[in-house]
Amino acid sequence: MFLGKNAGKSNSRVNVIAIGVYAGASGGNNGIHLGYYAGKNTTGAANISMGVRALEYNTTGYSNIAIGDSALRRGTSGYNNVAIGV
Repeated sequence: MFLGKNAGKSNSRVNVIAIGVYAGASGGNNGIHLGYYAGKNTTGAANISMGVRALEYNTTGYSNIAIGDSALRRGTSGYNNVAIGV
């Protein structure tokens, strides 16, 4: 499910929820991305990002949870991380 300008723009993955401008734009199976640019570049699976720019630059990282403004924004390939807060 995609809701918002360019949410899920290039996403052809399965089981993805993306709500917000460019949220979950690149893909990644089984992900939830809520917020402006949340999970924008992620292609890794099972990521959850909630907040403005949370997990924005993640590319291949998987099984991450980022909650809060810019949480794990610069993480690119880590896995099994949890970040809460600004």
